[in-house]
Amino acid sequence: KQALEEEEEEASSSPAAAAAASHETTTTTNSPVLLRESEEKQRLRQALMERCQALVPLLKALDVEQERYRQAIEKARWASGVGAPKAEDWGKLERISQLADEEKKLVEDEADWLGDKEGTRGFGEKIWPMAFQVYQQLRSETEKQQRAVTEKVLGAYAQRRAKPWPKVLPGAKHRDEYERLKATSLAALPPAARAAVLQGKPAPFVLGAQS
Repeated sequence: KQALEEEEEEASSSPAAAAAASHETTTTTNSPVLLRESEEKQRLRQALMERCQALVPLLKALDVEQERYRQAIEKARWASGVGAPKAEDWGKLERISQLADEEKKLVEDEADWLGDKEGTRGFGEKIWPMAFQVYQQLRSETEKQQRAVTEKVLGAYAQRRAKPWPKVLPGAKHRDEYERLKATSLAALPPAARAAVLQGKPAPFVLGAQS
């Protein structure tokens, strides 16, 4: 019996047994680990919110103009078409609206990937309401200038002058800055973490301070 116990003890202390035990421990603890909040993720969230803020004035102007256009169509029906908006004008409005919708979806996807400070998903549904709330709260000179630009755009449209709707979305600088920050953050990750990102793992599990 003593000899058998000695054989078992020797087997358990062998390199193969140690490797098997290590593999078992890794397997049982291989569930995703939520990393602590880091300055890196905070910078990305800030850059994403600034990207939102760059688009908010245009989104507000589009909402107002789409409603004005619908009202003008309804009014023209009772006036034998007098004063009806031109199809060309609506086409311009539709094109920039589509670009804005695409940007909104991209931002929501990025927000979902980043997660909130607690690492929970669903941040994409919250980021635009938050962006509009922040926009309303800001009272800086820059925001006043943006509102003045919006009013100028709407005034020009109402007076049937050349329609100054942009062909590209505002905020290119903010979009580029966010993508630069994200690329820098991902490039600094170890190979295993980069592979996890490619597999769709969200930021709370790959970016952040190690516990």
